[in-house]
Amino acid sequence: MNAFRLGKADGAEAGAGVLMAMQNGSVAMRTATGLIGVILNRRIFRHAICAALGCLTLSGVAQARHWESLYAFGDSYTDSGAGYVDGDGPTAVVYLAESLGIPFTYAGDENSAGKSLNFAVSAAQTGNGRGFQFRPAGADCARKDPVFGRGMQMQVLDFASRVKTGALHFDANKTLFFLAGGLNDRALPTATTVANLKDEIRQLYKLGGRYFLLALLPTKIPDFAVVGIRLNPALARIPADLEPGLAGAHIQLSHWGEYFDRVLEKPGNFGITNTTEQCAGRAQFGEDSTPCAAPNHYYYFHGGHPSTTVQRIVAKDIEREITEAFP
Repeated sequence: MNAFRLGKADGAEAGAGVLMAMQNGSVAMRTATGLIGVILNRRIFRHAICAALGCLTLSGVAQARHWESLYAFGDSYTDSGAGYVDGDGPTAVVYLAESLGIPFTYAGDENSAGKSLNFAVSAAQTGNGRGFQFRPAGADCARKDPVFGRGMQMQVLDFASRVKTGALHFDANKTLFFLAGGLNDRALPTATTVANLKDEIRQLYKLGGRYFLLALLPTKIPDFAVVGIRLNPALARIPADLEPGLAGAHIQLSHWGEYFDRVLEKPGNFGITNTTEQCAGRAQFGEDSTPCAAPNHYYYFHGGHPSTTVQRIVAKDIEREITEAFP
């Protein structure tokens, strides 16, 4: 089953949460009256200092580094318009860009000048799929149908073309590249997925990219758990494999998938009351698209795909994560 339930051969979108070990820093403070051992969590310490300097982002999460650009590559869990938006609103990268104060839209938007771009396309695998269009029976032949399945390698080639023609410019030290792929690689060997993602990071590095956030996949979303569980251990090794050969590159893992899992496992903490049913069907596939009465209380808007409410929650976690990963 894939993200759109078009057939088993089309792949699946899932994700996982392999924990990345992080060591907490500490600060020993002495006072005039004697030695007082006060251990401060590094994140709390950094946030306190940043708050004192007035460097809070729109969401209130402290950011030590100022980001000017964000470019994203992936599938329907990230797609915000370059292909088919499989949900009821923005995906996590859109909320992330907004919080970071980065003008952001999807590749192909007519009003994209001067903005960072989201190249992610629904149903994409990590490879070089050229994409396809799906038109419901009886639909107007003149209508413009969304693209599905344009692989991440093709997405990176699109980015490269824009850079080489001068359509895109970015400051390497203030630009973050977000890659969330593998969800549709159900039929691909693990080694192929890893090779694809490594190649994409290398290509972006050659174009000037230096800061990369590579997503681990969810493992609790039933439709996609199998591929996430299989791929995550291999994905977790990519930064260590690549960094020695890419001078000046900073490649960090994102717990993106784990954040989706966390909301699914403890929905009450986030105001989610329904974690089993979809809120609406997909009109693109001839389903009843009438939405449920309270989409913001549903984990899934479409089958197997989190609502924009969940995506917003995930975005907040990614922003905190970026603070730690790239101080």
